[in-house]
Amino acid sequence: SVVRDMQSDGALNASIDILGSHCPGPQNGQKNPTPDVLAMYKPLWNTEQHFGLPDPSPHTCWEFITALQLAQTINKQYVVTNQTSVQMWTPIYSWYDFLPYQGKGLMVAQRPWDGSYNVSDTIWALAHTTQFTERGWFYVGGSARGLLPGGGSFVTYVSPEGSDVTLVIESVGATESQTLRVTFVGQLTRVDTLSHWTTTEGSVFIQQPNLTRQHNGTTGFFEVPVAPNAIVTVSTTTGQQKGGADTLINPPAPFALPHHDNFETYALDTLARFFADAHGTRTQQHPRCTTANIFSGDTVPVSWSWHARQIAVWVIVVTKCGKRFLGFPDAN
Repeated sequence: SVVRDMQSDGALNASIDILGSHCPGPQNGQKNPTPDVLAMYKPLWNTEQHFGLPDPSPHTCWEFITALQLAQTINKQYVVTNQTSVQMWTPIYSWYDFLPYQGKGLMVAQRPWDGSYNVSDTIWALAHTTQFTERGWFYVGGSARGLLPGGGSFVTYVSPEGSDVTLVIESVGATESQTLRVTFVGQLTRVDTLSHWTTTEGSVFIQQPNLTRQHNGTTGFFEVPVAPNAIVTVSTTTGQQKGGADTLINPPAPFALPHHDNFETYALDTLARFFADAHGTRTQQHPRCTTANIFSGDTVPVSWSWHARQIAVWVIVVTKCGKRFLGFPDAN
């Protein structure tokens, strides 16, 4: 493995700053980083996180369970395995739904003919972290992160100056409400109020009344209520908001058939409108003509996914260059 090579090769080890892995952890049906990986003392990143768990999963981004699982993934990958980055695949789901991995995105925009799109709950699940932190903030270890006894987890982020703090909690799988008592130290003991945002099914990314510091003798603390299957953020930061579209979103409409295109407006080596590449390329190669690079038998491109070999789409294109067939005649 790369880690074993790094252990025996000092120059290689010195040249690598971060260790990344694809959909790691038991939530994705994978193993956690092994002890030899943790012993490298390198930052650990999740360099590709799919939506819906385990991976692959039938859950799509517009289902509430996917939003909950995203919050769970972001939290637990730090709580359990010290991973400090989770990179989403994909920010926007915009390929046709007959292709593999339907609905794997923060947003849905896969109907270019009508301009409709969907802002799913996963956007606001991510906002529970991203709207309350900034680049350069730090995770806090020790008792500032952990698992909830009734189900769920919590992580804490602090600003570089130590003057602002954010706590993100998820309670996926919990069956009863829980209360998390939060006590600050250092300069944060001066904090009197925390902004308070929650997500539950049907009420997503909602601002609640601020939490006020309580006192027990000389010790100040905050009590954070956590409903089952919820996401909760409390923070010293302010200014968060749940955005909305500046204009009305077009309603979905069926693709108009028959579809006509004279292919006279495209630059060379570009994709014609509404075409979607899968396991091959379809590009404009001559004015008024579209050509297909069709592969069959042993001459195939590097496959993105074995699922792609199962797709067969026949397209008849009639241009001034004549009639052309685009497709894979040997596909299943």
